[in-house]
Amino acid sequence: MKSGLILFISLLLVITVANEGICKNELIAAWSFDNDTAAEVKDVTGNGHNGVARDAKYVDGKIGKALEFDGVKSSVEVAHDDALNIEGAITVEAWVKPSNFPSLSAVAQKWGDVSNRRQYLLCFVNDKVRFYISGSGNTWPSAESQTSVKTGDWTHIAGTYDGKAIKVYINGKLDGETANAEGLFTSEIPVWIGGYGPDAEFGQNRHYSGVIDEVRFWSGALSEDEIANDMNQSAAAVAPAGKLTTLWGNIKEGRVDMLSRF
Repeated sequence: MKSGLILFISLLLVITVANEGICKNELIAAWSFDNDTAAEVKDVTGNGHNGVARDAKYVDGKIGKALEFDGVKSSVEVAHDDALNIEGAITVEAWVKPSNFPSLSAVAQKWGDVSNRRQYLLCFVNDKVRFYISGSGNTWPSAESQTSVKTGDWTHIAGTYDGKAIKVYINGKLDGETANAEGLFTSEIPVWIGGYGPDAEFGQNRHYSGVIDEVRFWSGALSEDEIANDMNQSAAAVAPAGKLTTLWGNIKEGRVDMLSRF
């Protein structure tokens, strides 16, 4: 019993340090595209948000393997789950190597145009990065980068929202910001990586042309330092740190009674 109690206290100390340091947010889903197949694009967090790739090709990525999208019909679909209805604060991030820029090309989103089920959307508008959110499903405020992204180069992009401001980051640096306090809408629309439309839900082609790697959805708005610290690590390496926050939160809320085990 004594050794078990010491182990428990040590675990609490580790979790507390992580919780008070870089690990303040929960990693909800992450797709590294390593060791995947078209039939199953694995969520490396272990949370089960696996997707299906359509007409996308596995190629060398920024970290391991990645998916190349044709800008016409390539995509990854991830079925809706309530955990993907991220409320309050959010971060969506990815490594991208675009081939060209249509007027709007979506990198990762949970977004429905026709049915007014807009939630969050990380995309390019021409060669600028833009992050949209919606508090009601029928609005689309956004922040846009000041910097243009070059085709053929790897660039890390991220969008965050903390309930007060929408922010866009390029290569770990804040590059655009818009004040907004309308919150985040929830719906049952699926997640898409690599774009969407035209179809009954999306009136125009919003597909991305190029390579995408290391897509991550966080519950919580990562800081500039947190994005910069994690962006060069694989999603598989970042996922365990993200889960420490979940465990700590469960202990604090009483969902995990660790003391009863000793």
